[in-house]
Amino acid sequence: MNRGTYIKIYFVLLAMVGVSVLLGLAGHTRIAVAGIFATALFKASLVLGYYMHLKAEKNWVKWMLGSGVACLVILFVGLVPDIVYVYGRIAGN
Repeated sequence: MNRGTYIKIYFVLLAMVGVSVLLGLAGHTRIAVAGIFATALFKASLVLGYYMHLKAEKNWVKWMLGSGVACLVILFVGLVPDIVYVYGRIAGN
C-alpha cells in the first residue's frame, strides 16, 4: 500500500472525529449516541483494515480476532444485568 492511501485514511478518520464531536454537541441524545457508536465502528474498521494490515492477513487471523471480540461482547452483555441491578438500586435509594 502506498503512502497516499494512509494519508487519505488519516483525513477520513480525522473527519469522523469531527462528526462524532458535532453529534455530541447536538441535542438529541439517543440519535447522537447511535451516531457516535456508528462512527466509532467505522473508524475501528478502517484502523483494523489499513493501519493494522488486517486486509492483507490470512483468514485464520481474522477468525481469531473475530472470536476474541465475540467473547468480549458475550462477557460485556452478560455483565450488564448485574451492573444495572446493583448501580440502579443504589441510585434509587
